Amino acid sequence: MQDLPAAQLLDSISLNNNEFTSELRRIVESILRKWGRNDPDSIHDIAQDCFIKISESLRASRFKGESSFKTYVYAVARYTCVDHYRSCKTSEHVDIEKVVVVDPAASGE
Repeated sequence: MQDLPAAQLLDSISLNNNEFTSELRRIVESILRKWGRNDPDSIHDIAQDCFIKISESLRASRFKGESSFKTYVYAVARYTCVDHYRSCKTSEHVDIEKVVVVDPAASGE
């Protein structure tokens, strides 16, 4: 992955440069696998979040070029993966079949 100025990196993403976006996707997905994500749907969802964050970051000029773009992508992917882990921990899934109605007569059904 080339070390280009943020504006050119953003252009490569915006113009859907297939070579650039394929390389970016490969890097992000390999990082996500290293962080224990193996489910293709999960990898796709988190990768999409990463692409959005990278695009927003380039538009806001947060990428200063002090490190390589690949290093920056790694950091974004790592923090996005951590955010995903945190959101999975805080949400509780309840099986609708196990919900007990206290007074069935008071139910609208």
